Formats: sequence, C-alpha cells, structure tokens
Amino acid sequence: MKIQLDTTNKTIKLEEDVKLDTLVKTLNKLLPNKEWKNFILQTNTTISYFTNPIIYREIVKEKEPYYPPSYPWYNADDPTKLYRLNSGIYNIEV
Repeated sequence: MKIQLDTTNKTIKLEEDVKLDTLVKTLNKLLPNKEWKNFILQTNTTISYFTNPIIYREIVKEKEPYYPPSYPWYNADDPTKLYRLNSGIYNIEV
C-alpha cells in the first residue's frame, strides 16, 4: 500500500484500493492516539513525487506500537512529553 502523509495540510493520499480494516489498522500504527481522525482521506489520486519512500513491512501486525514511535513525522524532545507532528510530506510504503 502506498500512502502519502501530508502533516501540514492534514491529508492522506492512497494510490490503490485497500480494505478498510487494513487501512484503519495501518493508520492506527502510523498516527497513534487516533490522530488520523483529523486528516482528510484523498482516494483515486496519483501520488506525485513518490520518491525515497519510508518502508514499513511490519506495521500491519496485530501488536500495538511501542512508544516512543520512531517515525520521522513525529517530534519529541523528551520522551515524557507529548509528541508533535512534524510539518511535511512523507511517502510511506506498507
């Protein structure tokens, strides 16, 4: 599944069909604490500039992610503080 996550404009682009169950599980892993609910899902789009994707092969497994998540779209100076989304566009292949 190819996903483009735009944390600045709060959009998620999907380039292919995916089961809703798989999508929700993946989004829960990518954006913990149901932060994905604030994003707009854009489908039937072509993801332009899908270069150097961040590849996560293990993300759809059933176990919960451990904290702190090691994702480039999150920023945490101190592990005891809340995580903030970094602004940017991230190409993710799951």
